[in-house]
Amino acid sequence: MSEESRQETVQDLGHLTFLIGNNDLSGRKDFAHGNLITPPLSLHQLIDFHFHFRFNTNMGIKDLWQLIKKKKYEAPPLVLPQPHTGTLRIDLQACFFGVLKRAFASPPPYAHNMIHNSLSEVAEQEETVIYIDGFDVEEKADTHADRCAKREVALQQATCDLDKLEGLLTLDKPANKQLHRDIAKNLGKAFHLSFDQRSELAAFLQGQGWSVRLSAAEADIDIAKDCKPEDVVLTTDSDLLVYKNVKTVWRVMGRRKALEYKADEVLSALNLESKNHLTALAITSTNDYSKNIPRLGISTNLKVLQTLHGNSKH
Repeated sequence: MSEESRQETVQDLGHLTFLIGNNDLSGRKDFAHGNLITPPLSLHQLIDFHFHFRFNTNMGIKDLWQLIKKKKYEAPPLVLPQPHTGTLRIDLQACFFGVLKRAFASPPPYAHNMIHNSLSEVAEQEETVIYIDGFDVEEKADTHADRCAKREVALQQATCDLDKLEGLLTLDKPANKQLHRDIAKNLGKAFHLSFDQRSELAAFLQGQGWSVRLSAAEADIDIAKDCKPEDVVLTTDSDLLVYKNVKTVWRVMGRRKALEYKADEVLSALNLESKNHLTALAITSTNDYSKNIPRLGISTNLKVLQTLHGNSKH
């Protein structure tokens, strides 16, 4: 394959677009650590925009969003930005994980500006606080180990598939669409943003005028602690809905799209007496810190909690 032909090899797969510069794929593994990807192969262009947001995320309380929907709670759809009376508190890594993946496939200046622009589409600086995760907490060691193992498996598979793609290009043979999809899928699964990169991003956003809090540990803990009754939390994680201080959650569903959840209305839909009951449901069901009680899923746990009233100690 000539250099000119290689430069013109463009595979348009709907949302997935590949631009193959030449056969030098050096540095591709760095994507899994959020590091700089250098030309000629731009891994930025290997990211499938289908993975921009994961609507049925496993972060937070497993199946809580689905349970709320099953109980006929109709969350009003929103187009962001929306007016609100208090502070908008943004869980950055939850809301913009897809943006972070795409952005950090490129050098930091480009990545930082891309994230700044994405934030500007959904929020006003003067009424927003952005929260970024700090160090991993020991209480979530099992969760972090599991995610790390899955990233490593995905990276190994992506590396294997990239080797296949490199071999096909060397032989001037076309690659099938499924190979391209598999590469994009596994590169996305392998992505991880280091603490240093999160710190640099926080400093950049502060320099652009945003109020940013780099948490000591988990961002959701600080969000819940800072939240006032009139505030709104922007996230995809269901666990923020169970904190006592959080009254309104905007659940991100896509670019500038969200669903609004009012804690009091959710309690009514679930037929739970208080926020303490919802917290108990979260603790006894599978979450980021622990598994559910054996043979008791979230629906069964809900039925048990619906029978407990007032200050019952049962």
